[in-house]
Amino acid sequence: MVLAPDVESAQQALEELKSWAGEAGFTLHPEKTRVVDMGESRAHFDFLGYRFLRTAKGEIIRLVRPKSKKELRESLKPILKRANGRSLEHLIRIINPKFRGWYAYFMQAQPNEHQEMDQWVRMRLRSILRKRHKGTPRKRV
Repeated sequence: MVLAPDVESAQQALEELKSWAGEAGFTLHPEKTRVVDMGESRAHFDFLGYRFLRTAKGEIIRLVRPKSKKELRESLKPILKRANGRSLEHLIRIINPKFRGWYAYFMQAQPNEHQEMDQWVRMRLRSILRKRHKGTPRKRV
């Protein structure tokens, strides 16, 4: 990540980086390398699992990058299958360390990002209970 005071200097820095990387035998990833004007509303860039976003009010907020959310969900899906024979207590013991690590890393993100993941896991646990109670309606589980 390179910070610059204006777009022109950012473009110049990018060209210098490309030439330096080329001399060293490296190439910059074309999808990951771009110049972003963070002065514009709704502009964003991703860095180390976070998404830095300029809001319409002009604030810069930290969100969890969508790919990071997807990776957590994909790692938990095999554990939280509806048709597993483990008790809920056992499942919670398995997923708690993963969640603690994830929440600790992303503690600087907006709080609603954590609520979204928490709701997703609770929904998965409720679906396991519904399956075990032979299709009991959602309100009764």
